[in-house]
Parts: sequence; structure tokens; C-alpha cells
Amino acid sequence: MAAGLALVDNIRAADFLARHLLLALRAGEPYRVARGLALQAGFTAIQGRTGRRRAAQLLAVARPLAERIQSQHAVALCELAATVAAFYEGRWEHARGFAERAEQMLLECGGVPWELNTAQLYQMFACYFLGDVPELARLSRTFLSSARERGNRLAGFYCRSGFANAVWLAADDVAGAERNLEEAVREWHQEEFGIPHYWTIVARSHIRLYRGERKLAWDGVMRGWPGLAASVLLRIQGVRINMHDLRARCALAAAAGGADRAPLLALAERDVKRLERERLAWADALALLLRAGLSAARGEAADVAPLLERATAAFETAQMAVHANVARRRLGEALSGDEGRALVHMADAWMRSQGIRNPARYAEVLAPNLAAIGTRPTI
Repeated sequence: MAAGLALVDNIRAADFLARHLLLALRAGEPYRVARGLALQAGFTAIQGRTGRRRAAQLLAVARPLAERIQSQHAVALCELAATVAAFYEGRWEHARGFAERAEQMLLECGGVPWELNTAQLYQMFACYFLGDVPELARLSRTFLSSARERGNRLAGFYCRSGFANAVWLAADDVAGAERNLEEAVREWHQEEFGIPHYWTIVARSHIRLYRGERKLAWDGVMRGWPGLAASVLLRIQGVRINMHDLRARCALAAAAGGADRAPLLALAERDVKRLERERLAWADALALLLRAGLSAARGEAADVAPLLERATAAFETAQMAVHANVARRRLGEALSGDEGRALVHMADAWMRSQGIRNPARYAEVLAPNLAAIGTRPTI
């Protein structure tokens, strides 16, 4: 039950998981204990920084037990828990490696669709944040084809929503991005607000930002926010970071349209402060890029370039290559002149090498409103 709910309603899943672990401990059956500990480690890890130590403690007990009883399934679950822990700490490359190992083990196990889905999804998530667009596109195609063959609508949904939907935007196929998202939503319908709704908000907002539909992007996020808050998904640090970043980006984009600028910028400022309180390197990098957008929107030209320089360096340290090059592109626009044009050219060349066909338009998704300072990008 816990596994079945995990990708849809992780709060209820956590309840069933705790019950499973208690029953396994009472029974003293090693495989079920190892499985329960590994799953508990993964669910604890999604809390982010606050759950890091407890997740490591659980995994330190689960892995030796799984290896001692030679259960490939239990060992694979330990790899999945390590995947989740690494991902929510922003260690994208480690997360991808753990997820790849888990997938290989699970393919040999058979009869483990939830576990396999999770391993595949985290590979896609890690590729998105690493900025490995070609691999994200390959994985999305492969996993979507597999999901359709198995009739797994939930896996098919995740391959076309959230961050995975960015593969169509990278290809400058905004119609394809929207078509695939709406098909996925129709195929997986859920009344109560859950994780699929969160990923739908992310993908729709990115599509609208890419199109330049700034007010629509803002309105969509705000319509979805009450459901998100009521669902307690914001207790998950990664969700909290992504959604405060997204809301701030949409607020900056809407402010560029000239409507209700003061309240929009005030809300973006609050979201930036929330990101800064998360105390994670990748959240700090996102906050710096947003602060540059705030300075641009307020006409504080002297602050924009230094903030963008810091954001570029922070994204490089966090191994977020697309974000780093978007920040570099914005820095070039802010500087203008030969130096600025060189930076824009460098960033665009790198993004095109990764399959991002329209870097200027893609930059509007991750860093809207910054073109207000210096030369506007040609789109």
C-alpha cells in the first residue's frame, strides 16, 4: 500500500510505511525489516536537510542487513533511499548513479513496478538539474515507451509532466510540450491534490513562461497554491524550494508586464528569503538569480551584474549547468558591449550544444524579467 501511494500521495504512504515497519520489527523477519528500514530512510530523506541524519542512520542499518540476507530487492531499495537522500541534498550526479544502479537491480527482480518507476523518475529529475538535456530526452523517450507498453499511466504521466516536460521546450516544440502534458493529465486524473497536481503546475507554468504568457503563468501558480499548501507537500524541502522558486519567477514575469508591480515584487522578495532560509547550495543559487531579477525589476542596475556573477558561480558549484548558462547569458545582457556579447554567445553556444534550440526563449523560463536591464534578448 505504501509503495502504491508513494508517487501519488506520499503523506498517506508514509503512514502505511510506518505501520509496515512496526509490524516487520515485531515479526523479526529480516527481509521485511530491511525493506521497511530502506523505505523509511527514503521517506525520511525527502524532508531534506532536517531528515538527513536520521535517513543516514536508517540506511546504515538497512544496507548491511539487506546484503547479509542477499536480497537483491532489499539492496535495490537501499540504493533508492540513497538516491532520494542525494537528490534532496542537491548531489545530482550521485543521485543519478544510485538510481541507475537501483534500476539495473530492479530489472532483474521483476514484479516491482513502483520501485522501477521511482528509479527511472529520479534519473530524469537528476538529469534536469544537472542540465544534461540530451540524456533527459533519451530517458524520457525510453521510459515513456516502456510505460505505454506496460499500460502504466502514472509512469507515463511523470515522463510528460514536471521537469521531464522540459525536453519539448528545449526542442522549441512548445505545442508538443502542451499536447503531451494535457494528454498525460487526461490519462491520470486525481481529484484530491497530490504530487501529480504539483508536477502539472510546474510544467504548465514553464510552458506559459516559454510562450511569454506571463500573466497566465502567474495566475496558474496562484490558483494551484491553496491546494498545494493544504496537501502538506510543502513540508518536503525539495518541493518547497521548487515551488517558491517557481512562484517568484512567475511573479517577476508578471511584474515585467506592468500589472500590480509592487505586490508582485514584494511576494517575490518573500519567496527569495524563504529560499535563503533553506540553507542548501542549490537553493542559494536560485535565490541569487531571483535577486538579480528583483534588482532588474526595481531598476537597480548596479546590483544586477554582481548578483548574476555570483549566481553563475553558485550554479556551477551546484553542478546545474543549464541554470549556470542562463545566468551567464543574463550577465552578458546586463553588461552589453563586447564583453556582454561574448558571454551571451558563449552561453548560447553551450545551450545549443545540449539541444536547447532557442536559448533566448528558454532563458525566459528560468530567469524572466532580467532583460529589463541592458539589451533585451532577441527572441
